[in-house]
Amino acid sequence: MVDLQGFAPGWALTLEQAGGRLRLFIPTEQMARVPGREGLYLGATIRATGMLTLYRGELELLPQRGRDIMVRRGTRPKAPLRPIGTLSPSDQGARVRVMGQGLEVVPLSAGLRLLVRDESGALR
Repeated sequence: MVDLQGFAPGWALTLEQAGGRLRLFIPTEQMARVPGREGLYLGATIRATGMLTLYRGELELLPQRGRDIMVRRGTRPKAPLRPIGTLSPSDQGARVRVMGQGLEVVPLSAGLRLLVRDESGALR
């Protein structure tokens, strides 16, 4: 897997093999039934069965059930631990790790939005 994006209706994964790419879409309600879903990191190996469709002119694989997908754990990307107060707009796109106290949890259709605070600042 070379890309993973979450949206309200589900998850879009970009798979790559032998120079070709394919988008795999997993609806939110199916994700809970995907074996090995906790291993969805960049670099994960994924096996999936589904129907090929076109999405915005590109091939997309749509599995019928969560168990039609199997995830073999990828390598968790390493990210430096950063104080929240040191993050700025110039860090956009960087992979970072923060540690702090959860102050607020807002449920969303595709997950949760958290407010996390450490001694240096707060971040949503």
